[in-house]
Amino acid sequence: MSKEQVRYIMGSPMLIENNHINTWYYIYYYAKNHNNPVQKNLILNFNSSEKLIDFSGDFAINLFFNNI
Repeated sequence: MSKEQVRYIMGSPMLIENNHINTWYYIYYYAKNHNNPVQKNLILNFNSSEKLIDFSGDFAINLFFNNI
């Protein structure tokens, strides 16, 4: 997937570091009634051609990713 396709599906990332423009960070944070907050992180890595090559984080990996 290209950066453009990822942005269309996921929206804008929470963070893109200046020195690592090919790494995008998505952060999910939820606290119901200020009790036990939940934070999940998704980190996407792109190559120099702006194609998604890898991701990591707290989310389960779907086998569909390998077919993209």
